[in-house]
Amino acid sequence: MISRALFVAPLQAAIVLYLLWTHLRWACLAGMGILVLFIPFQILMGRMFRSIRQKTAKLTDSRIRLMQEIIAGMRVIKMYAWEQPFAQLVATARKAEVKQIRSSNFLKGLHSTET
Repeated sequence: MISRALFVAPLQAAIVLYLLWTHLRWACLAGMGILVLFIPFQILMGRMFRSIRQKTAKLTDSRIRLMQEIIAGMRVIKMYAWEQPFAQLVATARKAEVKQIRSSNFLKGLHSTET
């Protein structure tokens, strides 16, 4: 589905450009030029967010799958005293997941325009 913003944004830009032209003349074109130059940056950031979200989801799924296997085999793990090796497996999986989440949050902070 094509977003409505795809059709409304050029109309809004034209109206804003007209209103600014009455006050600023040629200076308004510099501002609009910068806005247009940010479009590829926004596309790049969107692609980066998508890839990081996909990697995070894969890591989370593998960690949850590992936890389900551990819970299912809890008797065997306890019987052979394998708690430490499995705890290390879970910690390693969680560490990788947190690293991915941290990089995602870094990108969100870099992208955020709020102060």
